Order: sequence, then C-alpha cells, then structure tokens
Amino acid sequence: MRFISLLAALFAVILFATLIVLFIQPSELLLSKLSISDTTQDLGDVSTEGITEVNFTVINSSNRSLRIVGANMQCLGKICQKPKVDAIVVIPAHSEVHHVRLISFGAPGPFDLPMSIFVEDVTGLRTIELRITGVGIAPAKPPQQ
Repeated sequence: MRFISLLAALFAVILFATLIVLFIQPSELLLSKLSISDTTQDLGDVSTEGITEVNFTVINSSNRSLRIVGANMQCLGKICQKPKVDAIVVIPAHSEVHHVRLISFGAPGPFDLPMSIFVEDVTGLRTIELRITGVGIAPAKPPQQ
C-alpha cells in the first residue's frame, strides 16, 4: 500500500511539472515581449525640405513569431508623421525588424512628436509609445544675382 502511495505522489509531481513546462513556460512569459531598443530619438537639426525617415529597431526575443499590427499617423502643428509600411509586420522568432516613420515639416522650429505602434505578443494586444524630437531647419536660400 505504501508503494502505491509513493507511486501516486511521484505521478502527481511529474504531471504537475509537465503542465508547468507545457502551459505556463515561465521563461517564455518573461522574455517574449516585443521591445524597441530606443523608444526616443533626438534627430538634432533636420532639414524641413522633403521627407525624413526615422528607424526604430523592434526586437523579438521569443521562440515564436510576433507581430506589429498597426501604427498611428498624425499631424501635430507643423509636423506630420506616418509609418512607411502600413501593414501587419510579422517578426520571426529571435530576430529584429526596422519600423520606419516618415516625417514631413510644414515650417521650421523645435518639435517633440509622440507616436505609437500597436503590437500583438504573448501579453496580447498592447501599445508601445515612441517619441521623436529635434529642430526643423529651413533650407538655405540661394543668393540672388
């Protein structure tokens, strides 16, 4: 009878450990979020002529593919921004991608532009806040002859 009790206890411990490994996976929960290496970028002086591209590196440290499911576009005063790719981006396990924002200026001056990307990882849907700062500089006018 004692042997059966020990065998049942051993079976229960093995079953419990297996369930933890298969369903909870503590290391996966700790490491599988998407992250961005630098969520704030100071561009310094930027020409207001044309469009400026800003790159954010999105890192997937998990054992499975995760996704960027969207990004906001907006204009705040004299500056507008939008994602270069407006589509779902799949990031393979243990890899990184560049999330590129296109910035256009309506006038020179300092700027502080908040923005967001929307991701789906093991924590579910969530928002990652980004920020771009700098000073828009008007291009030099050619001398008149």
